[in-house]
Amino acid sequence: GIALLGLHLIIEKMAWLHTLIMVGGGLYLCWMGYQMLRGALKKEAVSAPAPQVELAKSGRSFLKGLLTNLANPKAIIYFGSVFSLFVGDNVGTTARWGIFALIIVETLAWFTVVASLFALPQMRRGYQRLAKWIDGFAGALFAGFGIHLIISR
Repeated sequence: GIALLGLHLIIEKMAWLHTLIMVGGGLYLCWMGYQMLRGALKKEAVSAPAPQVELAKSGRSFLKGLLTNLANPKAIIYFGSVFSLFVGDNVGTTARWGIFALIIVETLAWFTVVASLFALPQMRRGYQRLAKWIDGFAGALFAGFGIHLIISR
């Protein structure tokens, strides 16, 4: 939340930084989309059965996931570019804290759903069968969003 408020103040004083974040974030999303599309075109269908996955204890998994995401530099670029696009100057401090709380709830809900679903063997097998198409779709989506960020400035 403090970072969100701080980013707003910095961008408010340095308009060129806002453009730089938008274009840089857009280019990064385009690059990620390209990499995903390229990978999707190279992927072959999975023929061997997936190895048995040993599930970790719940507290350890949560802490490991939390620390991994907090240390992810992509998140800074992603949230910086997305928020600079959707959170304008007319959004007040209370709304910014609300957005911060919403991000926490949304992120927790998302990772809970993903972890719960992928704990099921049939879900992992289904994903492996469709990974090529999922990666291709996600790559196109990332590239499209990146292009939007770039041309919206």
